[in-house]
Amino acid sequence: MGLAVAPLPDGRPMVVVVLGYRADDGAIPAASQGAEEALVLTNAERAAFGLPPLTVSADLNTAAQVQADHQASIGEMTHDGNGGFGERLGAVGYRTGAENVAVGQRSVAEVVQGWISSPGHHANIVNEDMTEMGFAVAFGSDGRAYYAQTFGTR
Repeated sequence: MGLAVAPLPDGRPMVVVVLGYRADDGAIPAASQGAEEALVLTNAERAAFGLPPLTVSADLNTAAQVQADHQASIGEMTHDGNGGFGERLGAVGYRTGAENVAVGQRSVAEVVQGWISSPGHHANIVNEDMTEMGFAVAFGSDGRAYYAQTFGTR
């Protein structure tokens, strides 16, 4: 929290309070600990479209963690890095997949809802060709949470 007082042109004081948070304060599950929650929320959306549920894949959690860690290390949301998505996917044994990334949300529910509300991300969630999912979060030195959700079919 920050606090400042400055005079207005008419001499009255203006008080400014700045509140902030750090994503790594323990409120957001670290690494892939939020994968089950993300899975439940993702599968609820898939069910609304008559699609079968996904299962969590430890391998896709690994691919998601690699990307979440990369984003956190550079302080930027990106699909690039570590050879690109195709290389990350292939490294854990998948032939096809998709990826959602995000930064700054304050909970697993908030990030999944954001993806559901975004047409491109939503398309990944309701892609009928996907059978498994991975999820991870990493925390940047900037205090923000960096998320990655990976989908795949072996």
